[in-house]
Amino acid sequence: MIALSRPDSNAPLARRLEATARPVLIHLPGSADADSGVDARIEVSGSVLMTWAAKTAALCAAEDLDDGTRLRLDLPVHWMSLAVAFGAVCAGVQPAFTGIDGQAPEDVDAVVAEDAAAPVPAGALGLRLALPRDLSPVRAHPDEVSAADVDMAEALLGEADRFADTPRVPAATSLAGPAAEAEDVLHVPGAAVLARGPLQARHLAAALQAWDEGRAVVVCAGDLAAAAREAGFSA
Repeated sequence: MIALSRPDSNAPLARRLEATARPVLIHLPGSADADSGVDARIEVSGSVLMTWAAKTAALCAAEDLDDGTRLRLDLPVHWMSLAVAFGAVCAGVQPAFTGIDGQAPEDVDAVVAEDAAAPVPAGALGLRLALPRDLSPVRAHPDEVSAADVDMAEALLGEADRFADTPRVPAATSLAGPAAEAEDVLHVPGAAVLARGPLQARHLAAALQAWDEGRAVVVCAGDLAAAAREAGFSA
């Protein structure tokens, strides 16, 4: 087995993840006061993460979203939103995000959103993704997806589970500059801890940095240091 991070290994990150059975993405349940988006602790292994990434990349290719195209991710931080974002960048798609100020870039080729009523720029593809509270994808009700949009959970299930070729994973710094500390990102030995909130470039960058360094990613609602300890990492 290829270790996720090993000094003497030149294996690409994607191949290291594919060969990793241990959890590389942990989503912790919240509390009555802070919903984290899941009902119980979710652990996603490297191989399972790559399955969702491969499915997402295949769907991007099927929808002509490839090198140079822009996909806006209007999603909260969640295990599946990170898997989808990872798959999109593996396909060469440039991710875009709605800012904390609510300003959404309009010069995009597609938008993936949890809200079925979220507006999509003229000419852009609408992808609707209901984020699951467990590990099972949630298909949208037919009435919740317009004829012009794609139910992403439904579409992903029909795509290939593996990449035909080793995907090129961009460096974390290419997404958001150095993946520095922020109030909603905490780097600790063994993990990067991300707070529940609107998905931003810094979250994806922190995840890519952690995986490339052989660390896990933890998603939580609440205190980041406490979440790190709950997940089994020292803060």
